[in-house]
Parts: sequence; structure tokens; C-alpha cells
Amino acid sequence: MIFLLVITALGHQCIFNEINKNTKKSVLPTLRSSVKSSANWHPLRFSYDLIGLTDQSYASQQWCKYTGETIILSSSNIYKCSEDDVLTKEKIEYIDRLFQSLNQSISEVFNVHTINYNKVIPGKKYCGEAVFPETYTIPEESDFHIMVTSHPHTSSGVFAYAAACYFGMDSQVNKRRSVMGYVNIVTSALEPTEERFRDQVGIIFHETMHALGFDGSLGVDKKVGDLNLKVVEDEVVVARARKHFGCDNMTYVPLEDGGGRGTANAHWERRIFISEIMNGITSNNPRVSEITLAYFEALGVYKPNYEMADALSWGRGLGCSFLEDCSKWPKQNGYYCRTGVRRCTNDRSAIGICDGNSFKETLNQSYQHYGDPHIGGSDEIADNCIFVSPIETSYCYQKMSALSFDYYFTLEMLNHGQNFGDTSMCFESSLIKFIPFGINNYHCYSVACMNNSFYKISIDGRYYDCDKSIKVRGYGGKLICADPKDICGNRVIETWPEIDSVENKTISVGDVLVINGRNLDVVQKVYIDYTSCKILHKSKEQLQIEVDYHDPFISFISFEASLMIEANESVNSCYDHLIKIKVPTYYIFLNFGDWVMTNYIFIAVIPVWIIFFILLFGYYTLKVVVIRQAEEVREAKREINLRLGKLKDKPQKKKQSFCVMF
Repeated sequence: MIFLLVITALGHQCIFNEINKNTKKSVLPTLRSSVKSSANWHPLRFSYDLIGLTDQSYASQQWCKYTGETIILSSSNIYKCSEDDVLTKEKIEYIDRLFQSLNQSISEVFNVHTINYNKVIPGKKYCGEAVFPETYTIPEESDFHIMVTSHPHTSSGVFAYAAACYFGMDSQVNKRRSVMGYVNIVTSALEPTEERFRDQVGIIFHETMHALGFDGSLGVDKKVGDLNLKVVEDEVVVARARKHFGCDNMTYVPLEDGGGRGTANAHWERRIFISEIMNGITSNNPRVSEITLAYFEALGVYKPNYEMADALSWGRGLGCSFLEDCSKWPKQNGYYCRTGVRRCTNDRSAIGICDGNSFKETLNQSYQHYGDPHIGGSDEIADNCIFVSPIETSYCYQKMSALSFDYYFTLEMLNHGQNFGDTSMCFESSLIKFIPFGINNYHCYSVACMNNSFYKISIDGRYYDCDKSIKVRGYGGKLICADPKDICGNRVIETWPEIDSVENKTISVGDVLVINGRNLDVVQKVYIDYTSCKILHKSKEQLQIEVDYHDPFISFISFEASLMIEANESVNSCYDHLIKIKVPTYYIFLNFGDWVMTNYIFIAVIPVWIIFFILLFGYYTLKVVVIRQAEEVREAKREINLRLGKLKDKPQKKKQSFCVMF
């Protein structure tokens, strides 16, 4: 079967049946041998072939070689190639990188039995849109092989589609497993940029999962109220769903009932699986949840590695009411919200905005959740439920452009200690450097998960433990921490250096400071504030350093210093208020020049803020004066009008003429 992935518009042309007719499926003959499928589970060995991108004889559909070329997509469809349709060398290299990344992800997630089957495919055979003009051999060390094609597609919103075409019998469980499939990437939809790399790997992962077996075949018909649904009742899947949603009464997991035949019944119900990789509209940060892995376990031919599951925050622990209707969703954490409000998305992958709308037309009765038949969200496949949707330019893995409106609207040009990258997530934060007060907003910070109950956040390149909130020396405001279960999956970092205690909290320059902790043998540098200290001894559980300090002015003010240990540029742990350092007065004056050089921005900012507050004070003073004067003018006008009104009400005496003669 073919599964289409919509990446822009929700209403897309469904071409599932048309393409499915051309996708033939065959069971490859098992070798006549006494050797059965291996009884041991092992990581799935993934392979792929890009020959269909360079040799036209291996692709049933033509690709575009130059702008303006005319190609035949079907007997009734002659297509003129645009510049975006051209399959360039750059795009082929980019596709190769996408599948290299996919290879690692699939091998980490799935385990299989080795199937002993004939890997030689005769010539003149097809695998979906891939063609074998001559005898083709699947790589010997491959458990699942993909043929890659790339050509134009006339349906809007489609990035890629995939299908399984050959199967082998797993004699250990007496079930067949797909051993070969194909993926077509719509050439014009491909964006060969670093900013979109992770998104597009996620999309191809989604499609490849369809080829591996997520095809809705576990679904059964069920009448739920007035609706006829497809649901999964397998206990392996339902047990994981009960645990995730916190609903002990859950007896099935619904499959998608919307989106047309290209989406319906072959994905999880989007309304309760926003941001999960196998809902019908894959997000820019798709999560491979335990529930999807359980689906593959229920097929019988896969043993998923649940430790590699991602954290899925959507619906976690919200109970049975969350599954019934989105009018019962909470009003925080990216769920139901006021229209236009900016927040972190529920999965914290981006800064988002509430997508509630007032529609002119009446919504489908099943999608009327908020008491008004015209009020709902813009995502029809999510049953028009209202939630926080990501802003396209505000994903945390993409650095915000200084030319974008959001850069200024969210005050991103100020130093909030934020950072962007693959590990960054959105948090509520009022942190601002060099300002004594914070301004509440939403920003992106890099996250390092130690386990599923403890993580660190990088602020200005230094990692701090995140419990309830974080306050950082040199910053006004604070960062609000999120529940670790919403941030971290089951993956564990076991080598991150940690400080548990110091043997002397009050120290002087030249002292030996003994630091106790874990994984300290990987530490390469130790800093007190921004001064590097000499390491005298290190082991897994202890560090000894010689105290040095070259930022005395700050110490003179606070008498406290931060202590940071660093394994490399991206691995460190910072602790504020852990030690106090005593610095002689003469040392302060000798090093004041060093402090000025290292804190010149702070010095430059002080007069700016003084001028700002003077102007602000002057503005409000002038505003009060102007308002008072305006009130006085209004009062005077009112008094004059009252007096004039009284004169008009009085009877007027007849005017008399006097003639005085002399």
C-alpha cells in the first residue's frame, strides 16, 4: 500500500487507490535449506540503493533533467518540469545523507530474526515505482532493503510515499515480514538545507515505517457512538496506551478516521497523537512513542527497543476524559488556549501560537467542541480541536533570523542565554543578561537528559540542573522547568560529569579545592566564574584543583562564585552559590583592569539603561502633566458650556435704542 504524507495543506488530493494498483507484492521464495530463520533477535540491518536516481532504467517514472523538459507521468499526464523539479547532483547527495541518518535510527529501534530467503530478483520485475531491468541482488547483510526514486508528483502537499513490495517468511513465528520496499521523494518538495534536514529525515522515517508494516492491518471495525471506527485492540498496544494516557479503562487505540483514504485507517488518530510520528500529519519534530513500537511488536516479527522511544508529552497522564473530547483538555502546556496567544508547543519543539478560529460555515457536528458551532481549530484532521501550533520561523533547532519579525516581537535580540540546535527545546523564561528584572517570554535552550527524571539546561553555554526553576548569576528573571517525563525519553547519558559536594565551601586564591562527584575523570577544565583553574588530580569520583580567580569585582560584590567543570565544549556542569571565595582588597584593585576588559558590555550597558530610565521617567511625568492639563481644559470647556446653556434658557429682554441729543 501507498501512504501519502501531507506537509502543507490538510485538504489534499487522495491518490492512494491509483498508486496502490501499481504496487505488486510478492513473497520471495525461502531457500530450501535446513537452516531456518535465526532464533536470536538482532538489530535490523537496513540498506538502500540510489541507482534509481542516476539510471533511468531502474525507475518506472521519469525524473526531470532540466527546467522546461517535458516528461510523461502517465498516459494522460504530460508534465513540464520546473526548476524545483530538476533532480540535481546536490539533491541526490542530500537524499543519500537523509537515508544514512535513517539507517542509524532504524537499526537502533528495531530487532528482527534473520530470514533465510533467496535474495536474487529476476530481471523485468518491479518494486512499486522501482524497476529491475536485469537480475538484481539484495545485499547479503540486509534485513530490509529500500529502492529510492525521486520524480515529480502532481498532488500538492505530498513530500514522499512508500510501499513494501517483497516479503520473506520468518519461520520462528511463522509470519511474513517485509524485506524490501521503495520510497519516492517528490523532487520539488525536497529542500536540501541544513535547517530542514531533521524534518525530512522524520518524514522518510514515517514513510519507511509504513513499508516495514505500519499499514493499519491490526485495525478492527468498532462502533463508537454514531461513528464507525477502525481501532487497534491488541493487548500489547493497548497496555502501552493505558500507561501513557493514564486511563485504566482504555480497551482500544483509535486509528485515524479523517484525511481521505490516503490517511484514514493507516495512522493513529491525530487528535490524541499530535507530534507522534505515525499520525497522519507528521510534525517537524516527530516522536517515536512506545505505542508505535508496541504496534510493531504486535505484528510478531519485530522486537522493538523501548529504551530508544522518544518522550511523548501529548496526552501523557491526562486520563480517560482527554480521549473523549478536546473540550475537556487542560488550558496549559500547549493544549486548549485563547486565540492568538503565544506559548511553547506541547512537545516544546517550537514557540507557537494558539490556532483557534471563528469560521463562517458551521463545523461538522462531530467537531463542535466549544459550545459554538463556528468555533474551532484550523486542523481538520485533528477534529478542529484548538491547541498551540508551531510558528514556522520559531523552531528551536533553527536559529531565529535577525531579519524576521519574531526576532523583535519576542525580544530575541536581547541576551536570554538561549541557544538553538538539535537538542534545544522551548521553555517559559524571563532571563535577561545584565538587567536586574526579567521579562516573561518563551525561548529555546539546549537540553541534556541524564535519565527520564533528571535533565540539565544550557544557559549561555553552561549547563544547570533543572528542577523547578533556574536563576543564573548575572541574569535577571528565571527559567521555569518542565516535567522531565515531557522532556526526556528512555535514553540515558551515563558519562556526564556531576559535582555532588566540595570539601571546603569558603576558599582563597592558592588553596587546594577538593571536589567530589561522578564521572569526574572525563573533566578537562575547571572554572571558577570565568577563571580556569589548574587540575592537580582527577579520578572518577574526585577532583583536586588549585584555586585561581581573575574576576574579583563581582566577587567583591557578592562574595560568591560559580563552579563549572567541562569535559568538552558541549559537555559541562555549572553550579552557582556552591562556593564562596575570599579575595584581598589589593588583589581586587590589581585585577580591576582585567574585570573591565572581560565585562565591557556590562559597563557599556549601564549608562544606556540609566538614560533609558531617565527618558522613561520623563515620559511618564510629561504624560501625567499633559493628562492633567487636558482634564483642566475639559473642565473649563464644561463650565463654559454650562454657563452658555443657562443664558440660552433665560428669556431675552427686548433691545432698546437710546438717542441722546446735545
